[in-house]
Order: sequence, then C-alpha cells, then structure tokens
Amino acid sequence: MGINLSMLDHGKLNEKTSLAPSGAIFDRCREHRYLLWRCWDVSLPAVSFIMLNPSAADESKNDPTITRTIGKASELGFGRLFVVNLFAYMTKSPALLKQAPLKKRNATTNDHYIRFAIQASDKTVLAWGNHGLFQRRHEAVLAMVEPENCYVIAVTKQGQPRHPLYTPAGLSWLPAPLDLWS
Repeated sequence: MGINLSMLDHGKLNEKTSLAPSGAIFDRCREHRYLLWRCWDVSLPAVSFIMLNPSAADESKNDPTITRTIGKASELGFGRLFVVNLFAYMTKSPALLKQAPLKKRNATTNDHYIRFAIQASDKTVLAWGNHGLFQRRHEAVLAMVEPENCYVIAVTKQGQPRHPLYTPAGLSWLPAPLDLWS
C-alpha cells in the first residue's frame, strides 16, 4: 500500500503502515515537498533527516543530497529513510528560499509531516546548516524532537547541524549538542 495524503490528514498513517519503496508528498503545484521516503529493507530501523529545504528529488528520482543520505543510512544499518525540511518550498538555493514570499515559506502544513517523520523513525538526524537560523525556524522544529534521539553529522562554526553534502563521507553520526535547544 502506498502513502497518500488522506491517510496523513486523518491520522491513519503511522510507523506500522507499509509504504511504497519510494515516494514523496507534494502540494498540488509541486512547489512544496513535505515528505520524501525511501525503503530498501523493511526489517531494518528507520531514520529521518531534517534538512533546510527540498531541492530536486521526487517520488523516484534522487538528487545528490538524497543519494548521500541513503548511502550513510544504509551503511549505519538502517533500511528506511524519511526526509523532511524546515521549509517545504522547493529551490536549489537558500538565497531564493529567503527571497520567496512568506506564504511560500509558511510552515503550518509542513509541521504535520515533520512530526510524522520523527514519530515513524528510530533516530532523527538534524542537518539544516546555518540557513536553518532563518526566521528562527530551527527553534520551532527543535521543539518537536527529543534531544536524546537526535543526531548530527557535524556542526558548523555557528553550532548548527551541518548539511550532509558539506561533510566528509566517512563520518558517523554524533549525538546532537544539547546547546541547540538553548
């Protein structure tokens, strides 16, 4: 059974729901991607990544970020991956994200999918980089997660969780620094 919007909206989708091996949920105009998932072994645990904003990956096509996260998740013993973002607006540029009208960056609908990904995962990796400080969006998302279940690949000089593409490939995940929540 594949995931569909009505299941999410009516609370029928949970960590026990079987998913298509690959998928994504977008708004009608495909300007916002709320959730992306990949599944290669349902017998293994799930991990969610919370990043800044979606780029080009869709239901079946991976972009470099998704390819990197799948590789690392598989290497560390996970069989399922959920990807959500601080902002659901799709763009390849943080600068364009910041220039987008406020209604395009609105997080209300997005928060529902972030909570789902966190609840459906055994671990959560924070990975939004310094741009996550924009509009203090990181604070709202950090309020949704339990610090003891959060990890980072590395942190930036500003103390923010580093994006997967800007870290060496061989790093393991570290517990998220508690000062992210202060």
